[in-house]
Amino acid sequence: MRSQSHVGYARRSRRERRSDITCRQNGGFGRVFNVKDNHRRSLVRRPSWHCQACQPFARPLAKPSRQAAIRGTKLPAPSASHATCEAFYGTLRRMHLTVLGSGTAVPVPDRFPAGYLVEHDEHRVMVDCGPGTLRRLAQASVSPKQLDAVLLTHYHTDHCADLAALLFALRSPHLQPRPPLTIYGAPGLIRLVEKLTEAWPWLSPKNYEMHLVELAPGTFTAHGFEITAIPIRHTAQSLGYRLRAGNGLLALSGDADTCDELVDLARDADVFVCDSAAPDALKIEGHLTPGLAAGYAERAGARELVLTHFYPECEGHDLAAEARAHFGGKITLAADLMRLPVGSD
Repeated sequence: MRSQSHVGYARRSRRERRSDITCRQNGGFGRVFNVKDNHRRSLVRRPSWHCQACQPFARPLAKPSRQAAIRGTKLPAPSASHATCEAFYGTLRRMHLTVLGSGTAVPVPDRFPAGYLVEHDEHRVMVDCGPGTLRRLAQASVSPKQLDAVLLTHYHTDHCADLAALLFALRSPHLQPRPPLTIYGAPGLIRLVEKLTEAWPWLSPKNYEMHLVELAPGTFTAHGFEITAIPIRHTAQSLGYRLRAGNGLLALSGDADTCDELVDLARDADVFVCDSAAPDALKIEGHLTPGLAAGYAERAGARELVLTHFYPECEGHDLAAEARAHFGGKITLAADLMRLPVGSD
């Protein structure tokens, strides 16, 4: 005799069985659905009810055994309004930032060099791709095949060395077919890729398109984001990026030294990811400290400051306390594979 859960599954309509929601058993702990959400395929526990407006989206199949949480949001109560139900599913579409690398060129066990994944709806953009960040991308359950674009802040190898690995990987039949990949950076990008493919001809695109875009300062719209590139003091080609989508605004400094452009970069940002390479007393040329980063965040009116790009000198220092002396908003110390929401639902 089949269990009740199997009976419930069999009674689903043919249309529902063809939908993007598939079901599997979960060792007696309720029903688990593999949802093709707008960030990635991820296992989430669905409520066993929906308001009338959401009823066509997914029918109730089984009574949940307990309250479950999805990315920090509790399942809404059965008596909730459509607005509450919509807000719950809206968490799947919120802009999110995943730290792929919070370290530097100096190898340490727990921090890879710079890299960040930004997601909104079905769009995924990688900002910087230092060595090892493709592995972090895999650990974050995202395939290179799913990337729409790569934004490079500058051309130091701890921010772009995995570009070669990415181009080689995308030639594999395992990652095809895929839409065109667009790579953005300051002038010098085309020369960089030309030299890479000259040294390693097998990096040239095979069975997919690659677009290279050298950016001037300014704003453009692509891949579901409004993107603004702002020159930042570090190298002659350094850019910081502002990414806006939905109700979220994210700013990333890349490597940075003191400059007023950081205030424009972080203006009213929900999350400001900023270079904080060394403690206040041990500043490194070409980089910021927690206190300096916090000062720019305060002047810009940012809501959350994420300190990142930590050299070994940071070990044993209370970086958050140094930043807190200059900034009244939320302070977060970046860690590899940390995932943060950006903006409101």
